Amino acid sequence: RLRVATFRLPVAVGPAEVYSSVTADTVLTVLTHKITKAVRTQSVAEARLLLRDWLVIFTTNYHRNSFMRASAEQLLQLPVDLTFTSCPPLQPLPRLVYALLRSPLLSSAAQYHSDLTAYLHHLWCCLPPRELAKAVYPGLRAFADPGTLVAEGLPLSRDSLQGPKLAEAAASAARQLVATASALQQAVGTAGGAAAPTAAAGPAEAAAAAAQDALAVAAAVAEGKQQANILLLDAFILVLVVYRTGAPPELPFPPPQQSRLWHMINDIKRERRV
Repeated sequence: RLRVATFRLPVAVGPAEVYSSVTADTVLTVLTHKITKAVRTQSVAEARLLLRDWLVIFTTNYHRNSFMRASAEQLLQLPVDLTFTSCPPLQPLPRLVYALLRSPLLSSAAQYHSDLTAYLHHLWCCLPPRELAKAVYPGLRAFADPGTLVAEGLPLSRDSLQGPKLAEAAASAARQLVATASALQQAVGTAGGAAAPTAAAGPAEAAAAAAQDALAVAAAVAEGKQQANILLLDAFILVLVVYRTGAPPELPFPPPQQSRLWHMINDIKRERRV
């Protein structure tokens, strides 16, 4: 059965508005389907070249559209924003493309078993964008202990787990929780009637408490009092819990079943398709 849906969407007034509405996970999904087809019809080497060329062309067009009034000579003198610092929705794209290039899907046949490659071809073409992004570029969360989340969505690099990078990630996570708590409190304050605020007060209070805890953790990380002692790596078909070398010996292993870390692992397993 074919179902046709009609939606009315606003028209962008310029390239900046188009870029700001991009969803990196969705772009990755489109790229994965195209690259998978290129692997089947051409070769792995050709598919790698196509993906690299796409990122180069996309970055070049972004640079050109960011300075639309600049001439060709002026564009050559302007710095290229390779990390899309001025457009947060695009920032995950280079990491996702790099991860796709390093994945078994685009690696030589000698590096991985042929069954794994065939399995990923089928799986990745069936996954929705959010889950595909997790499969291509694993999610990384850092914990000070099984009950204290320091930061999540960390890049897969050593620098992101220590020093200023970790403090910045913890502060960013705290700011997001503060914004969520503020929005919930504002919704409670503006809700009409007596019953509605009472019903919404519970989640708002819980969000406010979580925001306060996150601010305290971010401050402790900035002062060097908290470290990323436990890592939770979610690679979609594989979930790993890693204790840092040199972590305090009193940290319980395995994590207690009532801890926040254990609950997150159960949530991942519950929503996983495979």
